[in-house]
Amino acid sequence: AKLFLRDLTMLFSEVAISKSFSDDFIQLSNSLPFTEHTKEKYRNVIGHLQNRLIKTIKVSENEIHSLGTSTVIPSSGEFGVYKRLEDWDDIQPISDSKDLLEPLTIIYNSL
Repeated sequence: AKLFLRDLTMLFSEVAISKSFSDDFIQLSNSLPFTEHTKEKYRNVIGHLQNRLIKTIKVSENEIHSLGTSTVIPSSGEFGVYKRLEDWDDIQPISDSKDLLEPLTIIYNSL
């Protein structure tokens, strides 16, 4: 999840503002919650995927920590994310590869 998040963070910063989108992409973007990036549809979708990956990382870190392992796990704070897991209740973690692959395919096909 952290590797995907790094790549999406780079893509988020590099994607150009566009006014031409596929119908599938418009439908995907419109299905997401309102954010400060709603008008920039690519950033809106990518930002939503970033949040889902961050939630996935936080859930995984929490589960590893609850096992009582002595292994040091790098914190999701390395991504500038310091909210508690409870503060992410409205975001769903990525639980299946299609949760990531389907939106990425829609983005790719829309470019």
